[in-house]
Amino acid sequence: MSELNGNEKYADLSTTLPTAPTNPGSIRAGDLMLYGSRTLVLWYEDYSTSYTYTRIGSIENAEGLAAAVGQGEVSVGFASVGVSPSSPTATGTPTIVATSPNRASRVGVSSYSRKVWLLASFLGLVYVLNC
Repeated sequence: MSELNGNEKYADLSTTLPTAPTNPGSIRAGDLMLYGSRTLVLWYEDYSTSYTYTRIGSIENAEGLAAAVGQGEVSVGFASVGVSPSSPTATGTPTIVATSPNRASRVGVSSYSRKVWLLASFLGLVYVLNC
């Protein structure tokens, strides 16, 4: 994921996703959202916005997230705890694994609904297929 504005990381996906955009007004560190239909955004600092996003989920206990993702580009993977790459359709607790020059971090993600969880799982599969 690439750095933007000193408060977020973003990645353009190779495919478009269904959206349900709303204006959140304020964004918290750890929020994971979709901008437009194919730009995944992860905030590591709080932010006020007038833009619209499709809410995907948020990182639980986002303290230390800024240190984990660092400045510049970072590799972020999405996976379900206890799921191997050979069985990406299994269910479990979603996890983001961020690797930066600073350190590796593994944090839990809480989804906003089952529909959003399915979208997050799809994003993980898209990410794995694009690697």
